Amino acid sequence: MPLKILYAVLPEFLGGAEIHAKALSEAMRQRGHSVKLACSPSLYEFFRKQYKGTSNAEHIYSVTNYDEMAHSIDSFQPDVFQHYNSLTAVAGVELANHRPVSLQVLHANHGLEPDYRHIYTDFTDHIIAVSNSVEKHYPRRKPCPPMSVIPNGIDVQYFSPNPQRRKSEPGLHFITVTRFSDSSKRTEQLLQSYENAYRPGWTLKIVGDLAGSEKIQQRITKRSTKDVSLAGHSSKMPDLYREADVYLQGSLTEGFGLSIAEAAASGLAVLTMNCQGITEYMNHKEDIIISNTWEEFEEMLAELDRDRSLIAKLGSAARVLAVKNFNQERMLTKYERCYLSLVASQKN
Repeated sequence: MPLKILYAVLPEFLGGAEIHAKALSEAMRQRGHSVKLACSPSLYEFFRKQYKGTSNAEHIYSVTNYDEMAHSIDSFQPDVFQHYNSLTAVAGVELANHRPVSLQVLHANHGLEPDYRHIYTDFTDHIIAVSNSVEKHYPRRKPCPPMSVIPNGIDVQYFSPNPQRRKSEPGLHFITVTRFSDSSKRTEQLLQSYENAYRPGWTLKIVGDLAGSEKIQQRITKRSTKDVSLAGHSSKMPDLYREADVYLQGSLTEGFGLSIAEAAASGLAVLTMNCQGITEYMNHKEDIIISNTWEEFEEMLAELDRDRSLIAKLGSAARVLAVKNFNQERMLTKYERCYLSLVASQKN
């Protein structure tokens, strides 16, 4: 049954939620559903450039305030309204004149803002979480919407291993994807640990939103960093992953980050700080390395430098896991089933 679906993302920056909503909107449209994407003006311009010359460009709303979000719902009349944070829930559900099926996407370790907790009981029909650990943070007020756990999914063919990845050359190439303005990403701490453990021949490429990176940029300009480069946003992430040996993540909070799924599918060894959702899907020293302290993180950097066979083992295992559990088709099928089930239950 074809559905009308509206995805709402309002941040000014391009992050995991926005990439997730963009991928879902494109895929659901290919499956025959009518889909719109409501986003902030800056993201609107970004997506329009990406979609230039394609029919996808016709399916995006630019939203500058909550009244406009409500108007986009009223004009489109969706069956399903999927929002990614409390504010879009307020905008879309409280201000709209009708109530489509409303879904909230939550990530592990992200507490709910006290002022907006009523949304989850009064306006949201269903929760979609990328990690079971969300339940630890969910306020158990009644009535409590049902929850489905659907890990992030990626195109496992688009992100594929590099068969020419170096086997025994000296040095290591590390990569991380971050947003400097988000303190929970702990980019400066990760950089400090990299420099503490540094060995000649290592390189670190930092990819992502560079707003707030002025201090690190100054250090790079003065050559006071140890082989660190900033790449900014990139549309060529598969190529950047293929150039690397190890993916690093220092986040304090994540659900199951898209970047880890992408790195795993690219056959990279992954070294991360322990941040909830990751441990539900990947096992320490089997397909990932999980550190509990920065001291452990630095020790594992040194171990990876000493033992290249461990890098190869982790990269191969991560690729197998990604193909099995994080493929986009599996994720999309779960979302579609959830949408259809909710719409059917509402009509009944």
